[in-house]
Amino acid sequence: MIAMSKSLVLLAAFGSKALGQGVAAVPAVAAVPAVPAVAAAPGSTLVDVGGLTVTTQGETETPVNVPTSAPVIVVPPSDVLCPEMTAFGVDTYMHMPAWSFLRVVHVMQKNPLGAADSKIGTITAKLGSWSTEFELKDPINNELIAKFVNSPGFWETSQKVYDCKDNEIATISWKLTGESTIRYTEHKVFDPAGNHIADLHEEDKATPKGFFSGFTQTFIYLRDTGGKALASMRHPEEGFKFLMLKGDKLTASIEMLSLDMLAPKPSMDPEFLSLVFANNLANGNRFGPGLSLIGFFVVIFFMLGCCFVMCCSSKKAQVAASKAQEKVIEEKEGLLATRVNSDPAAGDKVPVQGRSMFACCSRRAGEASEVKAPAPK
Repeated sequence: MIAMSKSLVLLAAFGSKALGQGVAAVPAVAAVPAVPAVAAAPGSTLVDVGGLTVTTQGETETPVNVPTSAPVIVVPPSDVLCPEMTAFGVDTYMHMPAWSFLRVVHVMQKNPLGAADSKIGTITAKLGSWSTEFELKDPINNELIAKFVNSPGFWETSQKVYDCKDNEIATISWKLTGESTIRYTEHKVFDPAGNHIADLHEEDKATPKGFFSGFTQTFIYLRDTGGKALASMRHPEEGFKFLMLKGDKLTASIEMLSLDMLAPKPSMDPEFLSLVFANNLANGNRFGPGLSLIGFFVVIFFMLGCCFVMCCSSKKAQVAASKAQEKVIEEKEGLLATRVNSDPAAGDKVPVQGRSMFACCSRRAGEASEVKAPAPK
C-alpha cells in the first residue's frame, strides 16, 4: 500500500515535469508590432475615431463625428463671379408679354414630357437710362447676369454687352450708311480684346421684306468669320393686335445651327445670344408692345393736330392782316378828304397811293415830280 502510494507520487512528479517541457517546446507566436504612439501637444488630447487621429486643443476626450457624405463644392462669393445661364436645349424660344409697362422678354425652354415650360432667363428694359438697356436676370433669384446697351442715336454705330460687374463681354458695330438707317446691315462682333469673332446678318426666312424693314422687327442669325451659321432666331408668331392696329411679333424660337465648341467666346454663350436676339425681338423699344403701339399713333395724331392748328392760325392771321390794311386805307382816304375841304389848292395834287402796312417807317408820300407846285398868288 505504501509502495503503491510512492509510485503514484513519482508518476505525478514525472508527468508535471514532462508537461512543463512540452509547453515550453511549443513555438511562440510572433508578437504584432505595436503602433507608435503619437505624442500629444501640451494642452491637447488625441482622440481615435475609426482609425483617424484627431487632435483637439484643450478639449475633453469626446467622440468626433467624421462626415462620410460627398464633399461639398466650394462656391466662390457672389462678388467674384456672375451667375451663369442654363445652356439652350433643343426647343428654346423667347416670348414677350403684350401688356407690360416696360419691355420684357422671357427665355423659355419647352418640356418634352408635356409639362409646363421652364423659364431660364428674364430680360427687362431699364427705365432710368439714357439709351435703351436690357438686363438679363436669373428668374429664380432675380440676380443680374448680363446686360445689353444700345447706342443713344443713329450717329453711334456700336452696341455693348457687359456682365454683372460691368466688364465688357462683346462689342457689336456696323458702318453708318444710307442703307443702314432703314435696313439691318452686317454687324460685326468683337471680343473684349478687339478680335473680330463673328457677324450678325438679317434672317431672310423670317424677316418681312420691305424698304423700311429696318424700322420694324428684324430677325437675325449669327455666323462665324468663315460664313458658317451658328445660331438663329426663327418662326415668329403671335403677332400683337389691338382693335384695328397690328403690332410686333411676340414669340420667336432660338435655333442652334452648330455645336462647334471651339467657336470663340462669347459667340456661343447663352447669355450673349439671349440678349442679342431679345434686343431685335423688342426692336430696341423700352416700353411694352401695347404701350409702344398706342403711343406711336398718339404721337401721329398729335403731330397732325399741330399741323391743323397751325394752318387755321395762318388763315386767321391772313384775314386779320387784310382787315387791318383796309382800315388803314380808309383812314387815309378820310384824311385826304378833310385836307381837300380845308385847302382848295390841294385838289390839284395827285392822290397819293396808299402804302403797305410794312412801310410804316417811310414818310415819303410820293415822288417830287408827281406833286404840282402851288399856283402863284
